[in-house]
Amino acid sequence: MKLLRFKSGETNSFGILEDEVVRPISGTPFGNFKILDERYSLSELELLAPVDPSKVIAVGLNYIVGRFLSDNPSF
Repeated sequence: MKLLRFKSGETNSFGILEDEVVRPISGTPFGNFKILDERYSLSELELLAPVDPSKVIAVGLNYIVGRFLSDNPSF
């Protein structure tokens, strides 16, 4: 089973890839979920990163460089 995250229209969802067909799921792949009856062709969807992080943590030299490159630095 291959899980993925995709965008269809204005909606971001998780789904299961079966050959070239994506079947959306209700819930998240991190808990209980149900496979829905809808089917989308993989070519008609925009694939997204597996997760949407709530924050990015920088440590050491990465933090110093990133702080000056950011439009909205927080100290």
